[in-house]
Amino acid sequence: MKNEDVIQLVNAGVLGITTHSVSPAHAYKVYKFKKALRSAYKLIHESEMAAISEVGIEDPLAFDARLAELKATDAPTPEQQKELADKLATMERLNAMRNSIWTDDVTLQDVKTIPYQEWHKLQEENRNAKIHGQAVDILSGDVEYLLEGVLWEPFEE
Repeated sequence: MKNEDVIQLVNAGVLGITTHSVSPAHAYKVYKFKKALRSAYKLIHESEMAAISEVGIEDPLAFDARLAELKATDAPTPEQQKELADKLATMERLNAMRNSIWTDDVTLQDVKTIPYQEWHKLQEENRNAKIHGQAVDILSGDVEYLLEGVLWEPFEE
């Protein structure tokens, strides 16, 4: 699994899944998975914040606002052109660092898989979860593929 997979899982709402329909033993495995996912996400966030600091951005919101302002300037002065070029170079360095962080491998510690039968119960339970007021099927699509072999095991055929 890559750090970008962790980000995708968190953004999909996996940390908010519930486990009311699975046995206590499997619910605990899901809890341990969510705990490990949260820890991995926190480390990614800390790495990104360190990268932001390393490229010299002290206030990311102010940096982004100024960059947008410079890009929107119709007739920039030579000073504004240089400032824009400098900020774009900073963003390029930051994006390269982020790409390196996102493509790093990550192992979720102390995670054990659950059988497909329990996974299917989780999917049923979380198929109409609310995220930002919108009903979503958290454990389907890409999330299901990313979690195969990590959180759940397929049937033995």
